[in-house]
Amino acid sequence: MKNVNLPEFLAMHIENPGSKSDLLQSAKELSKQVSQFVPAEVTIQVSEEDGKFYFEQANVRIIHPELELNISYSTYNKKYSIWCRSIDMLKNITHYTRSSVRKELTEPNNIGVLSLKKLQAWIQYYESYYALLKTADTDNGNKKDAFLRSLEGQPVEWFNKGTHGRIIKNGLEFSFSITETYVSTKIEVHYSCNKDLSTFLALADNKLVQPKDAVCPIR
Repeated sequence: MKNVNLPEFLAMHIENPGSKSDLLQSAKELSKQVSQFVPAEVTIQVSEEDGKFYFEQANVRIIHPELELNISYSTYNKKYSIWCRSIDMLKNITHYTRSSVRKELTEPNNIGVLSLKKLQAWIQYYESYYALLKTADTDNGNKKDAFLRSLEGQPVEWFNKGTHGRIIKNGLEFSFSITETYVSTKIEVHYSCNKDLSTFLALADNKLVQPKDAVCPIR
């Protein structure tokens, strides 16, 4: 899937989009309405299969120097809705992060009739919202990067596409899980290690010795 603007879409000469042509026409009309107050354009989502492109859906984007802002109109409740798609690109935040940040902001009223003031209120809201989320995303990303750097040179066994891992050494297991916002870690005696007092004392004094028939391998 990719998004293209209207001139690019027309230059692709995609064959009759069929019933979806109504969606394109509606997007053109909405873009014209919004452009009376702020710059806007039609973007079309297209898919590709076997070298051929297909029309998927049409959207209206409020042109902004940093953010991707989409606006739509619901004929059901007769309201305009704006969403910042740039937020969807942040990979180090969760729904909880978004909810927490929203509590710090005052969301503008829903738009029933378009006006410059109402549109600007939503644009400014998303500028603040995105800036706070971006800070959290960067902070979380930096912490995860620092953790990954700390693993360099260690015999890590990775699982679940690199989101989980462990290191087993001298009868101990260090395991971790990497999520969107944090890294959880745990240290425990490896399951193959004896659970008797002598093993505990050896581990505690860092004197565990591996005999020939050891059940707790030293790596």
